[in-house]
Amino acid sequence: MTAAVLVLSNQARISGYIDVKRFQRDIQAGGAENFEKALSTSQTVIGSVGRDSREVTDQTNNSVGQLFTQFDDHTLDGFLETAKVKDRSVLLASYQAANAKLVQVRLVMPAVDALLADERTKIVVIASRLPEGSRDPFLGGLSQERAAERNFVERRATNYQRMFEIAASATKLLLDMGEISINESGQILFPDQNALKNYNDLVDALRQVALEDEKITVEAAAYDKARLASGWKKMIGN
Repeated sequence: MTAAVLVLSNQARISGYIDVKRFQRDIQAGGAENFEKALSTSQTVIGSVGRDSREVTDQTNNSVGQLFTQFDDHTLDGFLETAKVKDRSVLLASYQAANAKLVQVRLVMPAVDALLADERTKIVVIASRLPEGSRDPFLGGLSQERAAERNFVERRATNYQRMFEIAASATKLLLDMGEISINESGQILFPDQNALKNYNDLVDALRQVALEDEKITVEAAAYDKARLASGWKKMIGN
């Protein structure tokens, strides 16, 4: 599965939420004698706000990405392969790993929310450089984007949690069977039809997890592409 990260990092997206025309009107209202000087520095202010905001959001993105690197553990790779299922010690290790990952994944979204709250505090300080009338569109735009991105991260975390729940259930089912018998075709021999059905349901659920992971990846990429185009359009329009 692909690790989830927030993706807001492009200058166009950030600057796209600064209303340059309104910014200039705000400055002009301060007095005609100051307008020429203020106008010449307005783009510099916008650029610095964009760059500094991007630096903060990039730091958040990296921190969120690191929250998901803990799931790169290879203990669960191919955990239902015949060789791993036959070795009870390996099967037990997979079961323990799945439960450990369950504990970790449940802490992801609280950590993400803490990171976003800290980011918001920093962004508000950066936005204070803008004239008052330009701050709300800037902060509101970023908040809207971060909320949408958080949704993708939450979906990814939920999908990881589902995967680890399934892994824990599947390995426990196999451990409870005691010694595992494998036929000549490499298929597990189950003690009864109920156990076989439960196992097949878990395998099917894993396939659904994989499909959901792919869906999240595709939808996040499409969202990011559309937002990037919108950001450039706003910059050009201003």
